[in-house]
Amino acid sequence: MKRSVLTLLVVLSTVFIGLSRVEAWEYTQDDVQESLASTMSIWQGSAPQGTQFNFSASGSDLALKSTFGGKEYVSHFIFKDGVISFVSDRSSVTNNDEFIKSNYDNFNITFLLVSLLRMYDQETKDSVKDIQVNDSLSMEDFTLERDGLVANLISSNIKEITLDNGEVLKAEGFIRTIDIDFNHPNFIKFVIDNDGSLIFQTQKKVPTLNLKDITDGSITLEIGNTVSGRTCKVYKKGPGQDFVILKATVCSDILVDTDVLPDTEYSYKVETDEGAMSNIKSAKTLPKVEVEVPPKTPIPYLKLSNIKMDSITVNFFNTGSAKVCTLYRASEEGPYESLNTISCKDGYVDKEVYANTEYSYKLEADGVMSDPVSGKTLPKVLEPVPNNPKTGIITYTLLIVTLVIACLAGLQILSKNKLFRRL
Repeated sequence: MKRSVLTLLVVLSTVFIGLSRVEAWEYTQDDVQESLASTMSIWQGSAPQGTQFNFSASGSDLALKSTFGGKEYVSHFIFKDGVISFVSDRSSVTNNDEFIKSNYDNFNITFLLVSLLRMYDQETKDSVKDIQVNDSLSMEDFTLERDGLVANLISSNIKEITLDNGEVLKAEGFIRTIDIDFNHPNFIKFVIDNDGSLIFQTQKKVPTLNLKDITDGSITLEIGNTVSGRTCKVYKKGPGQDFVILKATVCSDILVDTDVLPDTEYSYKVETDEGAMSNIKSAKTLPKVEVEVPPKTPIPYLKLSNIKMDSITVNFFNTGSAKVCTLYRASEEGPYESLNTISCKDGYVDKEVYANTEYSYKLEADGVMSDPVSGKTLPKVLEPVPNNPKTGIITYTLLIVTLVIACLAGLQILSKNKLFRRL
């Protein structure tokens, strides 16, 4: 069911604070047309599904066009002295065709207002942020001189019709004439507060919708301009899909939609329990960024082997792609000092060691240092150890006995010598 964005003005804004024209920037017809061009491809508003918007300009004449069901509805606007003026070609609505045409005038005007909202830069918005609005004054009190807007309405005895596609258009009234001073601070604040909508019928607040904090896996929806405690339905549309209810929630809530794909555009709108509908807002999630995990740097380690009295063999492991490694050594409690820089594929035999001394080693490969390992050289042996396991008293006894026998045998031989006997 579609409801005209522009309907009968029963209430509007409170007494605006009297301000001079916006000093931040003086917007021109060219700025308006540039904003229209950037808006038409992404905005649908409250028009029936499938409506397309476009515009053309010739001199001071601006033609806004909405196309639906093969029919084009054109609304002409005139630029003069910073004011945009529209005059309807009807003074009343008496049949369904006029009802549809007047609705599309309203849609075209809303298309213009949304484009104006997108045109204002942040400096302009900040310059009007302190203007206050309520909803108590009538149309007669809302004038171009003071507030930047003058409008006259067409009343209608027809309140709704059903289109051929089954959609329902509803409206209480239509714009007959409107003059917009798009540089007036009060008008700028009015269109900001109403999110580009121009609601002319009741005291119903039209919700605003803001999409922010957009990532590759979530879109945050911020709902505003609603009555406290009201319930809102949030609608969502993905690529090639129709709007479906995403969630029914408290209107003041912030909703985070995590059911999204990267690099994909989604559209949202909000409807209050009073039937007031926000404008459609669209956003595209960010592309998925693949975070490249750097390969883990291997941590080298050492093992000691073949520990002798005068040498220690140091073996290298897990040096990765490093070509050259530096070996450090510490003796007993002393500091580590660079011992040698060698190929990481080779081990190292440290021959500059003392017996019975503890040595510690560390290896550096590609700037990564290993944990230290320690080993103690063997003590120094002064005499070789005989192979005879029985070496000791028995060995010396045999030696003495052998010597005694030899002496006795020698004396026996000499006693037979005549010369020896003379002596």
